[in-house]
Amino acid sequence: MHRLFSRAICAATLCALAPPAFAHAVLATREAEPNATYRAVVQITHGCNGSPTRTVRVTVPDGVIAARPMPKPGWTLATSKGPYGKGYSYHGATLAEGVKEITWSGGSLPDDQFDEFTFTARITEDIRPGATLRFPTVQECETGELRWVEIPAEGQDPHALKSPAPGVRIVAAAAAQAQAAAPAP
Repeated sequence: MHRLFSRAICAATLCALAPPAFAHAVLATREAEPNATYRAVVQITHGCNGSPTRTVRVTVPDGVIAARPMPKPGWTLATSKGPYGKGYSYHGATLAEGVKEITWSGGSLPDDQFDEFTFTARITEDIRPGATLRFPTVQECETGELRWVEIPAEGQDPHALKSPAPGVRIVAAAAAQAQAAAPAP
């Protein structure tokens, strides 16, 4: 009896500590540094009420530049470009416009499977440690769509939102290095 109770407590604890990867569209790497390249991996963990995902569209927020998406076999890749809010120094030049939206379409991701959609981008020095940067994501399915686009208000718990946009917490360089050096749990 004691052993059964201990197992139930352990299972409940693991569920409580598990990241919300199976509830929403999320970013695999949850922390990044300002003024550095970030490898964004958007995880799509289910379809739309049983319907397979056909399109994934990610909006690149202000303060993120030089986005470069990774092609996916079986999917068509498209980008939309536009001006940045200001020019940024990037590899010796001033970058004033770039990718603002990335779309993977034409594939088929069944409801009971998951996949990852990847791009790299530079998080500029305008995004300060302590901020959470949100990447609104729309998931279009054969029937219906899921709009992971809600951005929490200052001080609001993102878990209180029905459809929060995937987010990455911006940390100081030393904190990011310490986390990378820490042994995996």
